[in-house]
Amino acid sequence: MAADTQMGAAVPDRAGDVAAIVRTLAALYNASMTYGPNHPVVVRVIREQLPRIESCLRDLKEIRLFFMNHQVRYGTVVLEPGNTQFQRLAQMLEDKHVAGVILDNGVSAAEISSFVRVLVRAGDVVVKRGLQAVLDEEGVKAIRESREKIGIVNTVAPPVERPGNGSPVLAAAPPAAAAAGTRCPAAQGQRLGSVCGVARPLCGHRGGADPPPGRGGG
Repeated sequence: MAADTQMGAAVPDRAGDVAAIVRTLAALYNASMTYGPNHPVVVRVIREQLPRIESCLRDLKEIRLFFMNHQVRYGTVVLEPGNTQFQRLAQMLEDKHVAGVILDNGVSAAEISSFVRVLVRAGDVVVKRGLQAVLDEEGVKAIRESREKIGIVNTVAPPVERPGNGSPVLAAAPPAAAAAGTRCPAAQGQRLGSVCGVARPLCGHRGGADPPPGRGGG
């Protein structure tokens, strides 16, 4: 539909905000795979990060994300190329034959929770039935599947604000966070809270040293 296509353009100066939201989605997926989608860790992250998502969507009306070549794109802008968490999120969605998703203004905590539950559901129901059909079944209205294709373009990665600039929304994920897998995040040196902009760790693990940057499970 025409309006859906026209609203898909990225707003370059908001790419940092969108990247922060993708970091939250990636962290929610990892936590749900580790603890289960209904675990208090997952519920708390959704509750704490929802205002940030709502604020961004009030301005943009929708956020359209594409997944190709193990990259997350906001419009034609590649978000944080080289971020392992983003690569894993994109690969997981590509494996489920999901080319893109759209987050609409008004998305609720319950809808984000349902979306995460769909992503971690065992089996290949999304591959067989399609993401949109499963979201419809779950009653999710403000997160939609996008089948729109984008061409291969020559993109330049947007500048990423660094920690210490007073804006945690735009803070880049630390190398340890990018390297984390689906085990207990803190056990691999990742604190899910730092990825999502939450100050404290989200589990009680007090384990081992951070892995070298760039090391992590495939």
